[in-house]
Amino acid sequence: MVLGVEYREAEAQANPDSVLGPDVRGFNQSLPVGGVVDVSEFFLEAEVPLVENRPGMESLALNVAFRSSEYNTVGNTETFAVGLGWQIDDQFRVRGNFNRAVRAPNVGDLFQPLVNGFPGASDPCSSGPNGSFSAATVAATCTAAGVPVVGANFRAMPRWKLCSVVTRTSVLKRLTPTPLVWWQRRT
Repeated sequence: MVLGVEYREAEAQANPDSVLGPDVRGFNQSLPVGGVVDVSEFFLEAEVPLVENRPGMESLALNVAFRSSEYNTVGNTETFAVGLGWQIDDQFRVRGNFNRAVRAPNVGDLFQPLVNGFPGASDPCSSGPNGSFSAATVAATCTAAGVPVVGANFRAMPRWKLCSVVTRTSVLKRLTPTPLVWWQRRT
């Protein structure tokens, strides 16, 4: 059996200099970002032998694990695992596990400031494998993309296909841990 406690702290800081911010880093606005996530944990794991030294069963063991975590940002989380291991002989072993894990938000997830962005956008009717931008080509490309053409008035498109839109993005301020549950088997 294993018992333990753990404390971890993750800190991140990004401070753009006077040349890069708060104006532009690359092509987007750059603002200072930073924060700290700390977690205190308690955990235990045990392997309990159920059967040993029997014909066709060198060993059969139950494995259990539990972890309780207290995050300064999202509160308490709990994870666990239950498994069974069957050692048939010294060369062959079968294991199966059921697990519940948690992914808690990290510093970047929690503290990203609101910034401008300029992602590209394209018209699905103006691009594609057809090559030119005549009204007939635009109509064919739209039809191939699944855009309804009933009553549509297609016109020749200019030579540009890509435009940019202004966005304001940030992270959700109410992020919560994401639980993951899965079965696993190995031989």
